Amino acid sequence: MRLVNWIWLEDLLVRACEDEIRLFAFEHEEAPVYACCLEFDAFQASILFSYAVRSDIEAQVTGAGADGPVYYRNLEVDPVHWRWRRLPLADPEGAWEPVRDLLDRCRENLQEAEEVETVRFYWVRFEYLVRSVVRRLIDREAVRYFQHREEPFLLYSAHEGETVEVLEDRLADLYPGFQRASCEWSDLSRRGSPRAQGCRKRGCSFRDRSELLRCTACGTWRCPDCAPGHKHSKLRARRPFFATLGLETTADES
Repeated sequence: MRLVNWIWLEDLLVRACEDEIRLFAFEHEEAPVYACCLEFDAFQASILFSYAVRSDIEAQVTGAGADGPVYYRNLEVDPVHWRWRRLPLADPEGAWEPVRDLLDRCRENLQEAEEVETVRFYWVRFEYLVRSVVRRLIDREAVRYFQHREEPFLLYSAHEGETVEVLEDRLADLYPGFQRASCEWSDLSRRGSPRAQGCRKRGCSFRDRSELLRCTACGTWRCPDCAPGHKHSKLRARRPFFATLGLETTADES
């Protein structure tokens, strides 16, 4: 087990990440970027950068057609749909040089761990590390390097395979007043909310709890047969990240 000075590593990562953002912004100074995501992999102890511009999202929404199963926010905050994703480090020998040894220690400790609790600790600790770095980048106004950025600008982190609901959880934690506008199906209940006993669509007698799906936009539960008819057409259009009025999440079909 190799010792890791997490506080020192965080300080070094903040400098390296800010430098990475600065270099990208200078190279793409005319790009109206609206979001930057630090995509991390705890198992590899790696952090790569993704950037989004609005025109790419608009093109995907338009290309899907009016009846396509596309919710704007699902594309808007998920780096999978962005033009610049997981870019190679612009200056790996610069500010990243002093970080490399500490990241190598994190990766080796995690990959060599045999106990489940040890693996869980390193996973959670690395995720917390990246979140702390993001908060400090926000405090340092690292987005100032984007001269033609779109406002409001989002800076956050993500791990591959996370649901959009989890991404919005993280955004809501980072930005007070963040307004959710995604919609997807989950087979898990929200923390503190009980799982339904059966499908909530009127007239449906489906009662197999293990197969129920939860709409993340309004929280209603549906069986696999009723889920396709449950829609939120208003969420197919762009919604503001922040608003004074609450987001209406009433479904089109109840």
